Amino acid sequence: AGARGAAAAVLAEHHERGGDRAGAALHWAQAAEQALKADDLAGAVATAERGVAAGATGETLGLLRSVQAEALRWRGDFAACARAAAEALRELPKGEDRWWGAVRQLAFACGVRGELDHLLALAAVAAEEPRRGGARLQAEAVVATSLRLLGRREQADEILAAIEAADLGRELGSVRASVHGALETRARF
Repeated sequence: AGARGAAAAVLAEHHERGGDRAGAALHWAQAAEQALKADDLAGAVATAERGVAAGATGETLGLLRSVQAEALRWRGDFAACARAAAEALRELPKGEDRWWGAVRQLAFACGVRGELDHLLALAAVAAEEPRRGGARLQAEAVVATSLRLLGRREQADEILAAIEAADLGRELGSVRASVHGALETRARF
């Protein structure tokens, strides 16, 4: 997981030994993020779980579960991904980039698992949030793609229309790729 991840894990262990559960959980979250960035999916899941076991609460718990959800999605464990993402959504500040990342992971997992009711509920919650930022666009792209692949073209097209109206001029390439992928899915399906 790299030097940063190793350093964060050492700090987490020091905080655990010193009885600072909140500090330990925060450092485990940093170590889990580093493991994910290094494509150490098993390490990201296990390290995040250590943070949960250390007593993480609130936003730190949400961050840990968000990292787990992404790693679990990449590992193909969509049931566990959905559980972790749902918990992240409950703990992270609504509308923040991390929250949108959890929406993206949950939408993907629901789409793969054919959980249309959960996906429609997620789309409704997402629609209540103000329109801003690349993280939201990426999440909406996954929601729209999943809806379309599950045969809900009308709902998907409503989301895609809003995405198309967004100004992508300053967004990163990964955001543009997500949006164009969703639009390509519309063209094919």
